[in-house]
Amino acid sequence: MNHSALVRAVAIAAFSLCLCVAVLGAYVRLSNAGLGCPDWPGCYGHLTPSGAAADTRTATAPLAGRPLDLGKAWREMLHRYAAGTLGCLILGLAAMGIKWRSERIVPPWFAMALLAIVLVQGMLGMLTVTWQLTPLIVSLHLLFGFTTLSLLWWLVLTQWLQHAGPRAAGAGPSSSQH
Repeated sequence: MNHSALVRAVAIAAFSLCLCVAVLGAYVRLSNAGLGCPDWPGCYGHLTPSGAAADTRTATAPLAGRPLDLGKAWREMLHRYAAGTLGCLILGLAAMGIKWRSERIVPPWFAMALLAIVLVQGMLGMLTVTWQLTPLIVSLHLLFGFTTLSLLWWLVLTQWLQHAGPRAAGAGPSSSQH
């Protein structure tokens, strides 16, 4: 697989996952599960809600005055796991953009800007939980999520046009000669 095809595949995967993260985030918010795990990045001091449920200390000393609701905790953590995976894909895109900058597949400034936006988005996700759903932070988190989704869509379209461009240009003159 050449570099361009790899970047295109990762960009499509990142865009698709970002769309899923946005939908998951809406589901978390609408199902009132935004504080299903009131600490960050874990869940009641554990990696998974199941780990928190198995810990007898969680039942006797709820975090932030909130008892564990396993359904809400799983919804919240699924969103976090998906967002973390998305962050890793975007980190990979940034690394590819920098490593293959001479090939001009992804402009390094774009790759770094996308990475910076995702890092800010992660920080806003943390603040959403630790500041207990402050409306300004929740709104900024949503805004940066849609910004990330838009930039990834732009990257997918750019990659598609770069891939289709040479073939489309080659097909034009031959079809006009017939």
